[in-house]
Amino acid sequence: MKVFTDDQITPRALSQHLGLTFDELRCLRELRLLPSFPAPADHAYRSKKSVGKTVLARFLAVYQTVTTAARHLGIEKNELRSKISRASIQPAKEGAGLPMYYRSDLID
Repeated sequence: MKVFTDDQITPRALSQHLGLTFDELRCLRELRLLPSFPAPADHAYRSKKSVGKTVLARFLAVYQTVTTAARHLGIEKNELRSKISRASIQPAKEGAGLPMYYRSDLID
């Protein structure tokens, strides 16, 4: 049984896409930076939170993770981390220490 529609992203897929842990995703949700909504329970009756693709697109228009920015730039994550360190780029203040950056600092 498919519990997510084509307009929703599963927590696992979102974690892999952003390169963040489930705890970091939960923090983004609690900070209301990446709002999610309840999805139907899976076969084990565990409720999940899903994120709409349009919500993710709006998030990525403002913020980027090392994983998403490296993918966009076509470079390795370690190379991007080195560039971030050399340029003294700090994570976005709204992220409360989470590894997310302003898109304008990494891509634009």
